[in-house]
Amino acid sequence: MKKDLHMLAFDFGASSGRAVLGIFDGKQIRFEEVHRFTNEPVWVNGRFYWDILRLWHEVKVGLSKALAQGIAISSIGVDTWGVDYGLLDNKGQLLANPHHYRDQRTVPVMNALVQRYGEDYFYERSGVQFMSFNTVFQLAEDIQNQPELMKLADKALLMPDLFNYLLTGQQATEFSIASTTGLMNVQTRSWDREMLNAIGLAPEKLLPIIPAGTRLGVLTQSFCDELGCRPIPVVAVAGHDTAAAIAAAPLASPEAGFLSSGTWSLLGVENQEPLVTAAARKMNFTNEGGLDHTALLFKNINGLWLLQECRRIWRHQNPDLDYGMISKAARAVKSLGPLININEQRFFAPRDMVAEIQGYCQETGQPIPSSVGEIARCIYDSLAMEYRNVVEKLHQLTGKPLTTMHIVGGGSQDEFLAQLTADALDLPVTAGPVEATAIGNLMIQAIGIGALSGRQEAREVIKRSFTVREYEPEHSDLAQTYQRYLNLIQSNNERGSSNG
Repeated sequence: MKKDLHMLAFDFGASSGRAVLGIFDGKQIRFEEVHRFTNEPVWVNGRFYWDILRLWHEVKVGLSKALAQGIAISSIGVDTWGVDYGLLDNKGQLLANPHHYRDQRTVPVMNALVQRYGEDYFYERSGVQFMSFNTVFQLAEDIQNQPELMKLADKALLMPDLFNYLLTGQQATEFSIASTTGLMNVQTRSWDREMLNAIGLAPEKLLPIIPAGTRLGVLTQSFCDELGCRPIPVVAVAGHDTAAAIAAAPLASPEAGFLSSGTWSLLGVENQEPLVTAAARKMNFTNEGGLDHTALLFKNINGLWLLQECRRIWRHQNPDLDYGMISKAARAVKSLGPLININEQRFFAPRDMVAEIQGYCQETGQPIPSSVGEIARCIYDSLAMEYRNVVEKLHQLTGKPLTTMHIVGGGSQDEFLAQLTADALDLPVTAGPVEATAIGNLMIQAIGIGALSGRQEAREVIKRSFTVREYEPEHSDLAQTYQRYLNLIQSNNERGSSNG
């Protein structure tokens, strides 16, 4: 009988991170969280930075806690958010704290580049949704406004690659995280020299692109000496957390859609080749890299962020209010009420989300929701209608109707939202696994160390290991509600206030 494999996944989110220990017996995988920590960015002199040294300290703490269990760890993998990076000098030393993607420093440079080249220029080459924080615009800003820093910079490492370098001393860029930059040519899957020239970036400052599942090396000797451990292998997993999550989605066929549900909702399909057309750009779809060089065609939707922000306001009055209570209150509101355009700019970072939603409903001549249940129901219904909108656009782009939708991530726990999604799409929906990003990270490690053959076998393991819930459409006569939602989008677009 084979011994269990123990693999350690570091999963960094925008506000928190964790170390997750996976135990694989050859047929099924289980996991436990061994360390959780906050990820708190810092404002310094009007600039927004990640506290990279604190995060590196948390990696050490997480590994120490795993080692304290007295087990042999077979591998380590790291996934993070996209686009951000650290700069190293020619001795491999970090030159500065990485900027946070919400720092607005890039907007003037982006506008100048767009005026010169046009949005189509960037989309046709990268296939990436056009956003001000894309790496291409961040590096362009560094080159223009911090030339002395860029003269010292020998390499730019994206966030998961930076952690991999600190662990192993090896420098490389994993495919999925490279695809978020806006600098990788979506067809050749290599750095686009023409775009590098457009922003004035020397090609040698970027690293070779490697596939997810590549074994990078082992922990450095100095790191092993510090923690008292052996040289554990490190695998370059799908470094972008979205790609790691979709690797864990039980997609049964090319006609199966995915919905990674959390603060953001990412809804799309897994393709073998990217889809880069004028229609895709106009509809604001992105093509990002997945496991086995798949192309994830999806749209970013302003997801459960709205509910999270409302809960923050409601907890001033009811500190014990949790998401289960909110979902129950929404379900108790039997009739369909007001809707909001989920992607309108005003809902991205308001001071008071509750007041913002109520103000929107008043301005658009709809009933004004007041209770927790009414406001939550408004958010849920609006999300479901936006999911339908995106699925219809996917059909227009690909020419293939979806046959099912798979929800992964934290939002998959919300049974009410899953049922509303099935109703809105008039499709069967499966929900789970919840911890898809960490599970995807662990499964790719298993591929990297030879315990699994590839993506399909990994998904079979996931199916055997985790229970998913299934939902069938119950109420499909939502044409009038959907038309109301489309009317709101059209009205917002005419005012130029929508992001999608």
